[in-house]
Amino acid sequence: MFTGLDTKPSLIVFDLDGTLWPFDCDSFDRSKFHSKNGLVYDESNTELAPYSSSEAILRSIKAQPDIKLAVASRTTSPKVARQLLHMYSWYDLFDYLEIYPSCKIQHFKELKKKSNIPFCEMLFFDDLSWNISDVSSLGVHAHLVHNGVDSHVLRNALVDFAKHSIVTSQP
Repeated sequence: MFTGLDTKPSLIVFDLDGTLWPFDCDSFDRSKFHSKNGLVYDESNTELAPYSSSEAILRSIKAQPDIKLAVASRTTSPKVARQLLHMYSWYDLFDYLEIYPSCKIQHFKELKKKSNIPFCEMLFFDDLSWNISDVSSLGVHAHLVHNGVDSHVLRNALVDFAKHSIVTSQP
């Protein structure tokens, strides 16, 4: 996925709901979760499966020594989001977590402050067009997704990022 790119993002950021998993954390605010055989279930024993490619995508990014990984989620249920990240064994994959009800612009200002990475070196994935618009206004390369992120979506976004970076870095 990362081969043949002249420029890579320094930070790749994911929304959670509708991007890494197909549900909203807010729907499970009072639920208790349990795991069995590596799968996560709510209290009614309904499986809460992430999108099928999410874990492989996250692990492939984490394997890149020069790319940091972050979450920017505006959920009103941050405790649920963090609990699910732990239960999927993803929590430690992320270098930065901005999970609280606020606009994405605030999340990204915090990410920039904590990481010292400029907005133009960030790549963001989200399923909501208004979040894409907000974050793009900062200079972040934002990519709208439908039904999660797979290797094809990630590769296309990386190629677009590299092309955009070359164009903007030329005098």
